[in-house]
Amino acid sequence: MLSKRLRTPRSLKRYFGQLDALLQGLGQEVDFSDYATLTWLRTVEPGVYTLLQTHRAELIGEDRDPIRRITMAAEPTFNELRQTWLGRLEQAGVAEADHDDVLYVLSRLFPYFRDVYRGQEKQAKDHSLETIEDQRLAHQDYFDRYFAVGVPVDDIADTTVQKAVDALESGSAERDPSAWRLLIVFEQEPELVIRKLRSLAEHDPAPRPQLLRWLADRYEHAPNQSSTRARIEGLAAILAVPMVSEERIAVFKELAATVAGLNLFGEAQRLLEGVSIGPSSEIEARNAAAASLKPDLIDCLRSRLVSLANAFESPLDAPEETADLRWWWRLADPDGFKAFLADQVVRHRWTLLDEIAWMVPRGIGSDGKRYFTRFDSFEVHEGLFDLDLATTLYAAEVDTADLSRRFMYLEATADNRRDYVLTFLRQRRAQDRG
Repeated sequence: MLSKRLRTPRSLKRYFGQLDALLQGLGQEVDFSDYATLTWLRTVEPGVYTLLQTHRAELIGEDRDPIRRITMAAEPTFNELRQTWLGRLEQAGVAEADHDDVLYVLSRLFPYFRDVYRGQEKQAKDHSLETIEDQRLAHQDYFDRYFAVGVPVDDIADTTVQKAVDALESGSAERDPSAWRLLIVFEQEPELVIRKLRSLAEHDPAPRPQLLRWLADRYEHAPNQSSTRARIEGLAAILAVPMVSEERIAVFKELAATVAGLNLFGEAQRLLEGVSIGPSSEIEARNAAAASLKPDLIDCLRSRLVSLANAFESPLDAPEETADLRWWWRLADPDGFKAFLADQVVRHRWTLLDEIAWMVPRGIGSDGKRYFTRFDSFEVHEGLFDLDLATTLYAAEVDTADLSRRFMYLEATADNRRDYVLTFLRQRRAQDRG
């Protein structure tokens, strides 16, 4: 279909001349088929070439954010979208006889256009959720390369990423320009770099312990509960699988020397253990990696929390960065964690009230403060503590707890958490009495 628009030797020479000249700036950084097709558009339909840049967000799915979904009118049908694009093609100078051919070409470049080309009478689906192969024009990390005729300054070449990872694993990163470039781009666009590294790890699953250590350093300085931290956790889990068991355990135990590293250890193990969808071989490999890490994770968590019990008179005084450690231990070894809590009360290190308050779920607000996130559930506490005993021990405080107090939107300070527990215990006692 492309060839029928290149009818003369002159047009062919112009097309292949542009293809050769422009591709030199990109090499292996784009999909050749997509680039050849885009160059055809640039040659025979320059108006469409410009049109694609104008409607970038729509074509690659970046316009489909949750807020817009809520506020916008009903989704258009694919036929309505087809009519919209036919109007755009006309404005871009495409002859009416060529409209269908150009739409077909676009359907080969963008998943979004497959159903638009067909013009079906059904609502358009959210194409932003589709998985796009690396280096394709429709991929959000590669679209701009096709039009910049090179790797944009705020991007990083795939070959640079590969060289940087090789330098990390060989121990030459400090003097390698690719490794420094990786660090610079990570500081500016961390999620871009993580996506690149994840793609590399998935397509070439080799042991990369130094990359895991490098990510752990970045993880320690990433904002808590940020998407960057979550993406590093997912990548750490992927990187753990190709390692032999002894190396995997050694690396994660090394990371556990810091609280951030131990949090990364806990989340990676949890993610691997929770894999249940996909090829059976992949599920087995990830679950096996989780099983190999679990005993040492529990040991590291126990050691860290025992040191906290020795250092602080109340768990509510412990640093915020240690808050997630209790959840990792509870998930990995609920009986061991329960025994640890009971032992601290017996030894008079911590009080039962403060331990229950310590386990009250909280979240971080936009102002950086911690707030209550649950107001009607104590399921976690039922499995960890003797709440009847707590009600008896703190009977005087429970009797005076304010049942009218509302904790929604209230900052979860140590005193408010204690009050929250006492109020709950009074409500629970009243319910038990009928």
